[in-house]
Parts: sequence; structure tokens; C-alpha cells
Amino acid sequence: MDDAFESEATDRPKQLRSLGVCFGQLCLIALTALFGLARDVSAEESYSRTYTIYVATDGNDGYSGRQASVDSESHDGPVRTIEHAKELIAEARKKDTRRVYSYRILLRGGHYELFAPLLLGPSDSGGAGAPVIYASYPGETAYLSGGHVVSPWSNKRENLWTASCAVCTDSGDSPHEMFVNGARRERPRLPPGRAFQIQGVPTSSLGNTAAHDTFYVQHGDLPDSLSGDDDAEVVILHIWKVSRALLASFDPRANIVELNSKSDPHGAMSAPAKGFPYFVDNAGDVSRSEQTWKYDRRSRLFSYSSAANEDVASAKITVPRLTNLVTIRGSATDDVHDIAFQGIVFEFADWTLPAGGREAVQAEAGLPSAIVIEAAHSITLSHIAVIHSGADAIRVGRRSHDIEISKSEFRDLGGTAIAIGLDQRSPPTRGAWDAPDSFPDRVHSISVRDNLIASVGRVSLGAVGIWVGQADHVVVEQNEIRDIYYSGISVGWTWGYGPSLSHDNRVASNLIYNYGQGVLSDFGGVYTLGRQTGTIVENNIIHDGYARTYGGNGLYADEGTSGVIFRNNLVYGVSDAGIHLHYGRDDIFEGNIISHFGKTGLRCSSGAEESSATFRGNIFYSSGSPVLTGMCGDKTYVFVSNDFWSLSGLPRLFDETRRSRQMRELPGELTSDNLFVDPSFIAPEEGNYRFSSVSPLIGRINGAFEGAGRVTKIELTTGMQDGPPEFQEGAFLAGTGSANTTR
Repeated sequence: MDDAFESEATDRPKQLRSLGVCFGQLCLIALTALFGLARDVSAEESYSRTYTIYVATDGNDGYSGRQASVDSESHDGPVRTIEHAKELIAEARKKDTRRVYSYRILLRGGHYELFAPLLLGPSDSGGAGAPVIYASYPGETAYLSGGHVVSPWSNKRENLWTASCAVCTDSGDSPHEMFVNGARRERPRLPPGRAFQIQGVPTSSLGNTAAHDTFYVQHGDLPDSLSGDDDAEVVILHIWKVSRALLASFDPRANIVELNSKSDPHGAMSAPAKGFPYFVDNAGDVSRSEQTWKYDRRSRLFSYSSAANEDVASAKITVPRLTNLVTIRGSATDDVHDIAFQGIVFEFADWTLPAGGREAVQAEAGLPSAIVIEAAHSITLSHIAVIHSGADAIRVGRRSHDIEISKSEFRDLGGTAIAIGLDQRSPPTRGAWDAPDSFPDRVHSISVRDNLIASVGRVSLGAVGIWVGQADHVVVEQNEIRDIYYSGISVGWTWGYGPSLSHDNRVASNLIYNYGQGVLSDFGGVYTLGRQTGTIVENNIIHDGYARTYGGNGLYADEGTSGVIFRNNLVYGVSDAGIHLHYGRDDIFEGNIISHFGKTGLRCSSGAEESSATFRGNIFYSSGSPVLTGMCGDKTYVFVSNDFWSLSGLPRLFDETRRSRQMRELPGELTSDNLFVDPSFIAPEEGNYRFSSVSPLIGRINGAFEGAGRVTKIELTTGMQDGPPEFQEGAFLAGTGSANTTR
């Protein structure tokens, strides 16, 4: 027996979950442990020997790494860096020609500053059923950080502090994020917590794709001293997307802002339009307020305006210097596989504004990620946390399958929490998607279960909680998603009926709330787009979503949504429609409960050449708004055995402006098989319903709340709270810009 390997059996009690498959007499089990004070990550139950390398903040890369603590007598102990631990594991695996050992890297508790991303390739792979495990030491929590602690800070005057930037370079890149004792701090903003409104666009720039974006502002909104030399960024909230670009110039006499970006539809940005809200980020000293910061590229100095009595001298102030923390990527011919991360917190990843500005086509797709997975399979991330990022947390990209992301926490993110699949809208020039299951870059069989996602889109406001693009057999189940400015879950990535790689996905038992928040428009708690045959959206609870102007929807089946089943979802408290079907084919809505909607229970934007949708067994509960709006009377919509309830008289079926025409076109089923409930059947004083056919509603609602949302207890981010309101309530509604917009 090679004495470099030994059995590390333990008597500690374990709670195990099998991820493996039994073949005949042999069952290979990948172990996932419960993390907390007693979490265990060993795999000895499956393999008689485990090779472990320990990492510690007081370790030394000259040590063997085979001991959990430093031994002063033997001058041995854990190594100092996870990169060196990875190298030691690779060396050990070369000796293990029989491939019968499992491998793990255990990180003692503490913060590990990464000076470069951790790169894992094919040679770092584990074996089938025996992944190489990267985990926190039992009872401790390791933090892998892309941030640098800035110190010392000098008090210049009153509450103004300065410090030099040891990690900034001559390249001109400036940090976008700063965190004080783990709390995000904003750069100076005009106006603080609110928005101005674009007053118009010069006619000379319309249609001129070579011109910079320019627009008029209200006189007095911006200070005369505002200059492009300040590295100020102008953020424009379009309807359902956001653009960000550097300020090129501001002419206070003409009230014209010029941006360092192009309005060419094929370039970086869309043209601004009158009435769009905008604000200026990183605006300089003219907008300094408490707990804001700025970086000066010329002097390489940070400045921070503290709150009264804030102890800056002893605070831990961190700025990210890495965009990517971990990349798990295979080669052109070989995948990386069988790797697991457990119980580790990934923190502080930055994002840099492209030189020409940025505006995503939709949902901020294409942002960089703290963790990137490409050309990989059999990868597990469980009981991890990703926090304090400038962009996305995890991206599962091309040629990846059998990936699990579970029981984890994603909080305070600049972009989307989890992005899955390809973001190309159509087949490549020389390719085709006629046989999507054989597409070489196919992304499939991804599981996202039992995660907490909170406070995302802190930098890129149009980000979503979970994004599924061109991918199939993706399961998004039992997640809790909250505090977000756009859609909660977005599935599909092809507008209309064109070819799509999205099919057979499942979005189930998720709890989605406090989304939209009046910042953007035209979104859904669950949003679908394009052909998605075999996709199911079921048992989700969606509530409290409101838009800036329109389109605060619960279930939103947007352009071309086809072949999708929406069933047994509970939607309430949305500003627009409980269900919005733009247009599609062969969709089914059954058993959904739609209640307390702002404008309408169901909005049907247009019909289809064939069957649009069947609505069967749904309950629409109106507090006064019309139940149906738009083209719901079209013959391609079929209504069978639905209940329409109202708090005040018989339900208004349609908006009054369309009622007469729509009533004449109403399918026969709507007036014969469907049930209309008058408020006289309701006995509020008894807390129940007298009418026997509607009494099961209470049980259905209670059952939905028992089955939806995450199960795992928060363990790694217990001290974190949802971000404070980024903007004042109603900040982007018409007429609610700064105080001097109406002068």
C-alpha cells in the first residue's frame, strides 16, 4: 500500500444524500453533507481511502498539506493557497493509477484572497462517483475572495477619508464596487435615490447611427460643473432594459448630455427617448452624500464620505479586483468533470463597464460571472454562497450538462444569480438547430434546487433571479427569489416561433416576490419566450410585483411561447396582469389561482393562426378590475370550467371600452361551463365561504404555501439582510424626478 494514502474513517454522525446510480451489485454514491457546525464532506462511506489536502490562512505552501493544523515540531501543516492544494491533488492522482481513491481539499475557516481566478480544467477532474471535493473544514467557513482590503485611511476633513489603491493599474480600469464591513456602498449619484427624465432627443441625431447618443435634460437638473473627466456614468431606464455609458460631455447652456456610446441598433446602445428616467452614477463631488465613495484614476486615491460617528479607521473596507473567481472549463476535446464545491463562500467580484457602454438585449444576458462553468459535466455546487458581486454569480455555458446547484445562497449581486444556456438568438450562420439534441454546444440536464436568491441587479438593474436561455431539461425547483427589479425567472431565448434549443424545462414550486419594484416595465414573476415544447411551469407562488408604467405580470408568456403548461400556480398582488399571454400556440393554463391583480386577471394581446391557449379550471378573483382584457374573446382562446369571483358584484369580464365587441365574440364555453360567483356567497365574518363549490380554495392556497420555496436553513449568510431600497418608492414614475424637474 502506498503510504501517501490512508484511510480517514470518522465516527462523526453523517446525513447523506445519494446522487449516484446503482449498477448491478455496485452502487457509487456521491455524498453531499449538511453544512453548519457539524457538516461533513468526507467520502469514506463509498471509498475505503480518501486523500485530503488541508488549506489554512496560517499555512505554508512549503508544507505537505496533509495535516489540518500547523505542527511546530515537525514543521509541517496545511498549505496556504488553494491553487497549490490543487496541484498537490493532481500529483497524487497521477500516482493513483488504479483510480480507487477519492480526493478532497478542506479549507480551514477564514478569508482567502485570490490574486487570480482559480482555473479548473480536464486534468483537475475526479472520477465517476468520486468527485474532487473542495469544501470548508467541518464546523468552519472558508471565504474565497476576489477583493482587496483597502487601508490605511486618512481623515482629511470632517467626514471625508482617503486611501491609496494598491491594486489599481495604469490601464484606466476603476473599481465599481466598495463594501464597508460587508455592506455595499454606492458612488455619488444624481439625483440620490430618484431619477430625472429625458426631455427630448435632438432631431439632428435621429437616424444618424454614427452620432453619439445625445438627449436634452431639464434645466437645473445637472450641475454646470458636471464633466466627462469625472468618469461619470449615465444610466437610462428604457422600457424593459437598461443602458449605461460614460458621460462624454454636458452643455449646461443647451441642456444637452452627450454619451460615449452609439445609438446604432447594431452597436452598443438604443437611442434614448423623451420621458425615459435616467440618473448619473459616479457623478463626482457635486453629489457627495454620506456613505458614498469615489475613485480618482489620476491620483489612484479612494475617497469615502462617512456617516457621522462611523469608525472608518478600524472598518474593513474592501474593493473587488477580480471579475471572475472560479472558472471550470474543459478543452476543445475534453470536458472537466466530477468536481464538487461545498460549504464555501465566494465573495467580492467586480464588473467593468465596456468602453462603448453596455445595454443587454434583454435580462442583462451576457454579463461576466464570478463562477463560470463551460464544457463540463457532473459538477455539483451545494451549500455554497456567492455574495457581493458586480455582475452575475454563476454562468453555466456551452457544452455543459449534469450540473447541480442546490441548497445555496446568492445575495447582494450586481447582476443575475444563475444564468444557464447559450445566449444566441438564432442558429449560427453555417449551422442549424433542426436536431437540437445533437447540437455540439448543447446545454442540458441542469438542476437548480432549494436556493435563496435575494437582492440581485444592484448594478445591472435589468438582471433576473434565474435565467435559462438556449437549454433543455433544466429543472428550477423550490427556490426563493426576492428583492429584484425585473423578472424572477426567465426561460427561453428566441422571440417568436423561430428555431429554439429551449424545451422540456421545468419551473416548479418556487417562491417569487418583491420583484419589479417600480423600476422597469414589461416583466413577469415567471417569464417565458419562444417555442418551448414540453416545458412546465407549476406550483409556483408569485406575489408583489409592480412595474414602473405597465406590464407588472405574474405569469408572462411573451412572444411565441408555445407548448408550455402553466398549472397550479398562485399569483396575487401584481400591478398589471395575473397572466399575460402575448401570443403563442398550444399553451395550457389550468388550475391556477389569480387574485388581487391591479389591471386585469388575464391579458390576451393577440390570437394565433392555430390554437392559442386553453384555460381550464382556473380561479380568477377580482377586487374590481376586469377579469379579462384584450383578445381573450378570439376563437383561438378556449375557456372551460373556470371560476370568476368578485368582491363587488358579478365580475367585470372585460375592460368597459371593449366589452360590447368582446362579449359578442365570447366562446360558448365561457357562458355555459364557467362559474360566476356573486359576493353574496361570501361570509367574511365567518372567515370562510358558504358556497360549497368554492370552499376548497382555502385548502389549495395553504397547500401551495406549504409546498413552495426553499427548505434548507440559511447558514452562510445569516448576518446579511436584503439590500435597503435602492430607490425611493415611485422614483421612476412619470413626474417624480428630482425636485427641480418641474421648474
